[in-house]
Amino acid sequence: MTLEEIFWLSQTIAAVAIVGSLLFVAMEVRSSNQVSRHWIVEELLADYRDMRMGMASNADVASVAFGTPRFRSARSAR
Repeated sequence: MTLEEIFWLSQTIAAVAIVGSLLFVAMEVRSSNQVSRHWIVEELLADYRDMRMGMASNADVASVAFGTPRFRSARSAR
């Protein structure tokens, strides 16, 4: 094996290693993006749940949010 053949072999191995590392980085970035999207959706759903619980626990807020009139009781109407 001549020095030139060793050089070409080492360059070929280096090129394959670079392509492999780029594929690994691409897979990691994709995975990171999926995790970030999942986390964002979880946060949005938690905020939405908190908002709905706030409406459910307060009749005045619920009547404004859902457009239903809040009727006075019979005792207060007299």
